[in-house]
Amino acid sequence: MRLALACAAVLAVGHAARAEGFVIAAQGKALCSIAVAEQADPAERHAAEELAHFLGEISGARFELVTPDRAGPASILVGRAAVLARITPQELSALGDEGYLVRTSAAAIAIAGNTPRGTLYGAYALLEEQLGCRWFTPEVAHIPKLASPSFPQAICASCRRSNTAPPTTRTRAMATGPCATT
Repeated sequence: MRLALACAAVLAVGHAARAEGFVIAAQGKALCSIAVAEQADPAERHAAEELAHFLGEISGARFELVTPDRAGPASILVGRAAVLARITPQELSALGDEGYLVRTSAAAIAIAGNTPRGTLYGAYALLEEQLGCRWFTPEVAHIPKLASPSFPQAICASCRRSNTAPPTTRTRAMATGPCATT
């Protein structure tokens, strides 16, 4: 039994790091977990829950939320406490109030913001920019269906690309109605 579990773990990690990048699911099975610290802010926990929900909707897989100490070799780390080994507090403080950083490697994706709201924006940016999710209104969305969703920038282990996005405005909000044009 232990040998079978060990072989499955090795195959999953190898599959998650293959040529198309960091593959998060295949054939309806999650190949990674989503790690969020137990003491995470509610917005960071919500970011992890949203990732689990939408990655599941995209792939048909069920993504487990775990604490960073229980995360497997292939994982998506969400929030400031979860990413400490991969993103420094100095990097986060340079992002401003709502900025975020998404950093990939061969077996992990780290998402964090200087504030919890920045972490949430980073999670949505990953879904939008890398997987093609779109939310037009609270009732209208486009969530693609992908058999083996992956993040291609993870294939370049020597690059370890990072995407930073400090906001261009002080706050991000949407307004409708008569006040929207003022």
